[in-house]
Amino acid sequence: MSLQVTTVQHSPDVIVVRIGGVGEERLLLTLIDGIEAISNGVPCLVIDVDELVLFSATAVRSFVGHLLERLDDGCVVFTARRGTARQVLRRWGGSGLVIVDSADHARARCSPQVAG
Repeated sequence: MSLQVTTVQHSPDVIVVRIGGVGEERLLLTLIDGIEAISNGVPCLVIDVDELVLFSATAVRSFVGHLLERLDDGCVVFTARRGTARQVLRRWGGSGLVIVDSADHARARCSPQVAG
């Protein structure tokens, strides 16, 4: 199994990380160091999971938990166009997770951190 990861810097204040493939726990956890490195000093990080297959509650919980623990400053927002993907993230990702349907909405959610 493999993951495809693309990063896009929308502005100096917003980075979007697009993750595709099958959300196997070991692979997701290996991404965290890289995500932390590219988002260092950027107030808004958007994690786009539109192309990620979310099949394991353990994998999602572990990835989200470790990611949010490591990125405790700044705004982290998950995006998923599909309603079912947003439901899965809400159920498995925890109550503190911010999930929206597009990168534009994610940037709007981060606007207080970007402005401040």
